[in-house]
Amino acid sequence: MACIEVNKAAEPNSLMIRIDFDQRDAMIEDAPQKYYLKDHYASYPAVLVRLSHITEAELRDLLNASWRFVTSMKKGKKF
Repeated sequence: MACIEVNKAAEPNSLMIRIDFDQRDAMIEDAPQKYYLKDHYASYPAVLVRLSHITEAELRDLLNASWRFVTSMKKGKKF
């Protein structure tokens, strides 16, 4: 669902969060200072989050959205 960035292309102090591709693209377009993507993660339904640019409430909402996304995959939704 979420983890500390592990690929060296990701910026330090980032979190990788699983989210669907459409939502990821919209987030990056709306707030590129908070959300970004590196080539390593492009084929995964995930977004990178700059933790220093996101509020606790935004992170909570994002983790809830990720939970819904991940649990929907168990119900047969394929990505």
